[in-house]
Amino acid sequence: MLPLSVTTKVAVVTSLLILQCTLVIIPIIKMINTDKLQQLPPDFTMPTSKSSFGDEDNSKTNHQNKSSCVSIDAIDELIATMKAIFIIMPAKAAGSSIKYFIKRCTNQSYPDNFMNNEKFYPHFLMSSLKLPPIIASHSYSDELLIHTIQHATKSSLIVYIHREETDRLLSSIRHVVNSGICNPKYPYFDGAKRNETLVSRNATTCVVREKSLVYAIIKERVHEIGIGTSNILTCNSYDAIQENAPNLLVLHYKQVNELQKRIAKYHCPTKQEVLHINTKDSPTFETLVALESTNTMVNLEEWLIQKQELLEWSLHLKKHSTCQAKTRKLETSMLTCPSEAIML
Repeated sequence: MLPLSVTTKVAVVTSLLILQCTLVIIPIIKMINTDKLQQLPPDFTMPTSKSSFGDEDNSKTNHQNKSSCVSIDAIDELIATMKAIFIIMPAKAAGSSIKYFIKRCTNQSYPDNFMNNEKFYPHFLMSSLKLPPIIASHSYSDELLIHTIQHATKSSLIVYIHREETDRLLSSIRHVVNSGICNPKYPYFDGAKRNETLVSRNATTCVVREKSLVYAIIKERVHEIGIGTSNILTCNSYDAIQENAPNLLVLHYKQVNELQKRIAKYHCPTKQEVLHINTKDSPTFETLVALESTNTMVNLEEWLIQKQELLEWSLHLKKHSTCQAKTRKLETSMLTCPSEAIML
């Protein structure tokens, strides 16, 4: 065995050799890596993580969410210059008013909401040599909006009339109850559902059964209740907007009067009277709901006020909704504009 002093000397020499090798090798490795980086294409960029907003990259997502306020004067110019105008809306968003105004303005007659039936399109195309420059329709799903976005020309304008979904839902329930259940002369309402829901009706009062109202009417999204914003503004709709870049104007439903005035100015100046249809959700009689829990009755409006925050949650009314975040951002952008209108 070597003496301790010799062992110590060997250890020191070994350490010095390792340190010297390290000092020589590290610069060489750095030079090699630098040479490799210099050989990369000049437009090379390091990959970045995907946006948390979705599966798309940040630039595409930012492009999708761009919107700009449109002044009333700018809307006026759009109406004046665009060669074709498509107006689309959910139920209870001033749709009946604008539809009948357009028919009167353009002197055209075609089946109501025919735009939801693609089989009718060729017939409409051949119905007259000169076709109406403006057509309007309620939309039953996202298919009509997507179809229109995909096929509209550069000189066409799409106007989507918007109403926040919960507010729209409450209005549609009032309309279905008062015009459908409480009105036996309403021709389009299912008689069996009316008989199931209606308790009594006289000249001053209409009473509906709460259980049937919830299960047979609201949960099943009968008539206008089911023609909603969340059916139309879907992820597929937003994808179509991104992929096709249409001339798409989103307008708050309370601005339909202004839209009618601008259309009349250029397309029917002698018919400038604004139309209002179905403006009253409250009829001349009182509508009462017979409560399931207490066997008492409460006014329909009070019932809606008490239930409105939990209606959609309790009855899964938005179970097929997609991209609600984008719709809420759209609503915020629209309502911050003085004209309550944006271009997407």
